[in-house]
Amino acid sequence: MLWNYYIADMYSDRILYGAWTKDNTLVFYSNSMYADHIKYFFVRNRPNIKYEIIVDDSRFAAKYRWTELN
Repeated sequence: MLWNYYIADMYSDRILYGAWTKDNTLVFYSNSMYADHIKYFFVRNRPNIKYEIIVDDSRFAAKYRWTELN
């Protein structure tokens, strides 16, 4: 069964990278400009999934800085 955990708005999802850890925690990466807004977009009555929001301005200071050319 698939669950939706987060609903972004049309201007920015505020999560600039996300990943699961080995202990099944969902880790969201953002910058200091967006990180405080993330909590307002979680789905109500969602499954009880552990999550962590990491603010990393060195990697994500610009909204799209994380993209890399291959």
